[in-house]
Amino acid sequence: MPAEIYITDIDYRRINECIAEKHTPREAENLHLLRLELTRARRVKQAKIPPDVVTMRSRFRLKDLGNPQSFEYTLVYPDEADFLSGKLSVLSPIGTAVLGQKTGNVIEWKVPAGTRYFVVDEILFQPEAALEFDL
Repeated sequence: MPAEIYITDIDYRRINECIAEKHTPREAENLHLLRLELTRARRVKQAKIPPDVVTMRSRFRLKDLGNPQSFEYTLVYPDEADFLSGKLSVLSPIGTAVLGQKTGNVIEWKVPAGTRYFVVDEILFQPEAALEFDL
């Protein structure tokens, strides 16, 4: 059974607005998975989201369980995405996979070479925990 995930009411609304927009074929492939994640997510008010959850515009560290590497990312909306700068679109497969995950949760990411596993190692910045509700 997948881990319980959380999403703020505002992120839920904004992500649904993104889903309703036109998308590239690559983004469209992941929309179904994102919709499934949104339906199973526990929605909460911004002030009530646990501080160890990846929300939109959170900066976090992922640890690759297959090797000692760690990666630092920020989860962003599609128009802000820049993989080389560590800004992952919520519409990307890994962006969808980390949305709402808590520190310590293991994430399965299917790549062309097979399946990789990552753990949400640390939340470095979460807007809600920093009381920044307008990001």
